[in-house]
Amino acid sequence: MATLVAVLNTMVDEFGLGRRGTNTGTSASAITADFDFGGAEGAKDYGGGSQIILLSGRSAGNISKLSTAPKLSTGVANVDPNFSGALNNTSTTLDGALSDTTGTTVVLTSASGFPSAVPYFISVDGAEIMEVTAASTTTLTVRRGANNTLATTHADDVAILALDDFTILLRPLRFTGGGLGVIDKINEAHNTFQWVKRTFPYSLVPDGDMNASAVTDWTDTNATSAKVAATFAKPDRNISVTDSGSAGGFTAPAANLFVEPDKPYYLEVTGWGTDSADSGTLQVKDVTNSSAAITLTETVIDRMEPEILRNTFTTPSGCKEIQIRLVADAASDVVSWANLQFRKNEQDEYILPDTPVRPIALGKLGYYEGSDWNTRGEFKPVDVEPEQLSAGLWRYRTDVNLSGRSLWYERFDAPADLAASSVATASTPIPHRELAAVASELVLRPLRARSRDWALKYEYAQSRAAGVVADYLKHNRVIFNKAPAAYPTPRM
Repeated sequence: MATLVAVLNTMVDEFGLGRRGTNTGTSASAITADFDFGGAEGAKDYGGGSQIILLSGRSAGNISKLSTAPKLSTGVANVDPNFSGALNNTSTTLDGALSDTTGTTVVLTSASGFPSAVPYFISVDGAEIMEVTAASTTTLTVRRGANNTLATTHADDVAILALDDFTILLRPLRFTGGGLGVIDKINEAHNTFQWVKRTFPYSLVPDGDMNASAVTDWTDTNATSAKVAATFAKPDRNISVTDSGSAGGFTAPAANLFVEPDKPYYLEVTGWGTDSADSGTLQVKDVTNSSAAITLTETVIDRMEPEILRNTFTTPSGCKEIQIRLVADAASDVVSWANLQFRKNEQDEYILPDTPVRPIALGKLGYYEGSDWNTRGEFKPVDVEPEQLSAGLWRYRTDVNLSGRSLWYERFDAPADLAASSVATASTPIPHRELAAVASELVLRPLRARSRDWALKYEYAQSRAAGVVADYLKHNRVIFNKAPAAYPTPRM
């Protein structure tokens, strides 16, 4: 997934639409960026009226404009209007001393309020700035001595600040509105890609793909669950289950699942622990028979790398309802679960309901043969097309035996707009370099006649954008029987 921040950064860095920096001050009425904007050439081309957006921190998404040019000696520039709050006000302490200048792991006492997306910058003990390149709750992976600061040792419990990253645009560009809105043009470019192709697990469990934003389809017992966006290098959206302290807390689908007795079913889920001490268990209970346990062959999650648990089991005699439990084993364990598949093994019809995000079309139904998360192998499509039924239902029907296989289907969604107010978290499946190229060409098109500099920027953006959308659509075509088919398939 590409982030809006990544798209903006590419438009600024590669296509020359502005500059970005890291604020080290604490005022709501000014930015301080001596490393980025101080010195004789640091503030060139930027002054009163240049628009600025905060990309991280508690005020991420705030848009203002410079009321003064950055000072040569300090890189300080006033803004008008003020940001919504004082900057660099997300702080914690270091949990464990840094005894050398080369270590790349920093542990925070608390990550509350810290950005969820990387990269961003932190200040340690007011002396060294580090770039955060990866984050897992309170454990950060960093690049030492960023922004021309000196890597040094740090004692336990020293102060850590999450610094505010920002982008300033060249005049007369804006972030939104006025016909020259950069984020407006990103969304315009977004729509030229027509669709984004995503692959979802087929499941009879409501929200088994974990793509609903809320946890209303789940119920917790001695645990707390929350939806978590995909992060590198984990699977798609997942549900994080935190044991409440009693050990064995779990989440389960809010409604029990109806089954037939003495029938074979397929069950698959991907899981991983937040740290090496966390562990989880997949359980199935026979609700009809006093919640007796149903025996599974693969049940244990005991590492931080995602593991796929794949099971085929036969329901007991008389069993008509089951409950699937995603368990965090020990007190305070945190285990993430994704891609929950459940279906009858003998079926030849696969029914799909309409979804809250209305797709443009459905694509191929297929399966993966690999049993490891990182070696699933090639997606193997089945020669079948979706049929539209009544009441918003869709169906795949095939004579191919798919028993015991990890079954997935393609869905083509209209690209959703990326909002400036959600700049720190907004994301898109469209590759950020391609999206940035098309958006930059749109931004620069009306400016190309103003000066030679704008014309050169436009010519470069035009050359980079040429063919990008056509190539994207070509590589995401729906193909049946190994022959190109006209897209889209039946509309929803």
